[in-house]
Formats: sequence, structure tokens, C-alpha cells
Amino acid sequence: MANPGRPLVFFPGSTIGNFEPEDARDFLRTVGASVGSPAALIIGFDLVKPREVLEAAYDDAAGVTAAFNFNALRHLNRLLGTDFRPDCFRHRALWNQEASRIEMHLVAVADQIVTLPFNSARFPENRLRLQVGDHIVTEHSYKYTLEGFGTMAQESGWEAAWTWTDPGSLFAVGFLEWRGSGPNLETVSEPASR
Repeated sequence: MANPGRPLVFFPGSTIGNFEPEDARDFLRTVGASVGSPAALIIGFDLVKPREVLEAAYDDAAGVTAAFNFNALRHLNRLLGTDFRPDCFRHRALWNQEASRIEMHLVAVADQIVTLPFNSARFPENRLRLQVGDHIVTEHSYKYTLEGFGTMAQESGWEAAWTWTDPGSLFAVGFLEWRGSGPNLETVSEPASR
């Protein structure tokens, strides 16, 4: 850390947890390759906790997270002209131990046909048919162990120099140093003149 003047990237919160694992690695590689050596990165990440703690946090008694989830349907209706009926869904948050992530779902509590602003092979009539029990996954939020995050960082060209946690080991902040070998970005050549 005794290198004054080197680039420092700050990625607060636990936003890295909303990336799928390979996307998180790609993001970290891209940051390192873009900034180059001797870059450093301060990054926050959420730690694995007991199932009951995680599920209660994402399905809170006040309904804050549920309202956030239902708001996605309201925005789709307003921005894309769909006609989801938010009152025909319930919010559900599940801890997926194997994937080490919280999954937020909207589960249909009534049959409905939703108008879509496009058609495709899967939706040839611009309609999405939902039956009771069907669900829409709205978010994955990955949680890490200190070792797991360190491994992901290393696979992405970074070395975890220091890591700090809160007293309850609920959240961590890492100080990473770029060890990659330089930009991994494709170079685009100029077209040959005729």
C-alpha cells in the first residue's frame, strides 16, 4: 500500500454480489486491465450468513424488499406497456446454499396473461401466460466467504492484500492489488485503405 500516486478504484456496497460469478470475474479483469499496474481496488462484498438471517433480510417484515420487487413490474408496465398485475404475485426470497446466493422471486398467485411489447419464437402472440405457482426470478445476490472471494479475485488477476470485516462478520471490504499482466482487451485494427 506504500505506493503514493497509484490508481485506486473504489467499488462500494456489495454490488459485486449482483453479478453472476463469471460476470463478476470479467468485471474484475476489465477493471484491472483498464487501470493497469500498479492499480489497487477497494471493494465491498457481502458475506455468507445463516439462512434465516439472509432470508429475513430479503423478505423483511416491513415489506421494503417486497415493494422493491413489485416496483419492477410497475416499471415494466409503465416503460414497456406490459400489463402485469402486481397484486397477483407474492414476493419470495430463498437462500440457494449450493449457489451461495439469495434468489428473489415473484410468484404468481393467480392465472394471468401478460401482454408483451414484442413477439418471438417463445412468445409468438406477444403474450406471457402465467399460472398459479409460476415464478419470475428478479434478482440473484451472491454471498461470499473470505476464501471464496479471495479465490475469485486471484482468478481475475487481483491479489487480496487486506480484508476487513465488521464485528459480526456480516460484510467485508477488501483491498486488492492488480497482478494481471496488462490489458486483456481486444485491439481493433484500422481497416486497410484501398
